[in-house]
Amino acid sequence: MQKSQSMLNVKMNSKVKSSISALFLTAFMLLTTAFTNAPSSTLEKCLDEQPNEIRECLGKTSKHITLSSCFEQVNTVKSNYLKENVREYCFYHISEFPNLKSCVAKARQFTDAENHDAALFNCYSQFESTINKATCETMSKMFRFPEKGRYLKSNCSNLN
Repeated sequence: MQKSQSMLNVKMNSKVKSSISALFLTAFMLLTTAFTNAPSSTLEKCLDEQPNEIRECLGKTSKHITLSSCFEQVNTVKSNYLKENVREYCFYHISEFPNLKSCVAKARQFTDAENHDAALFNCYSQFESTINKATCETMSKMFRFPEKGRYLKSNCSNLN
């Protein structure tokens, strides 16, 4: 009789232990979700409220926005979607790049392949008059979509 009671107790304890473990795991997941989804910066809080007002939101975080300060603000945002939107704004709306190298460096920060390749084409267009064949071919290898890289490479053959 005592053996069957202890076996019942073990089975009961394992069910209780499983239930308690599940409860703690659920509570932990809810807490981490709440903290990881919370906006981490003034910029992100503003963009959560006004997603189409990147310029206005950047203005709330900095009086004078430069190309480098704009890209620094990207790092304060947790949301990958919002990061990509701010990168696009910085890349296309803040100012022109001083040289091809700086343009390509910022273009390569895009996580979305379409945005990445469009930015590289933009760099090529901005500095086309200064790009030689070797640089052009190097750029063509940076594209995430191979067909876009091949297209640029076909244009490189016309350069010196």
